[in-house]
Amino acid sequence: METIKGHTTAQVSAAFTLSESQVSMLEDTLAKKTGKKVSVTERTDTSLIGGLYISVEGYVIDGTVKKQLRDMMESLKRGGADDIQYG
Repeated sequence: METIKGHTTAQVSAAFTLSESQVSMLEDTLAKKTGKKVSVTERTDTSLIGGLYISVEGYVIDGTVKKQLRDMMESLKRGGADDIQYG
């Protein structure tokens, strides 16, 4: 959601409340990626277990433990661990 030209908002969900320095680091990193000043709107969702879910300018970055576990389950259902990416 862009409200002012050159500025955008990132919706960030995390299992735990982020510190001010973590939010600042996210804003700086996302600003470099988008080329805009970024404000983070944070939401706590303990079902994510860990990691971050970021939505900014129509893009989604899902780095949550919940997604990794879901992907692992799907891979195992398909018949093997060859699809699982480690690290």
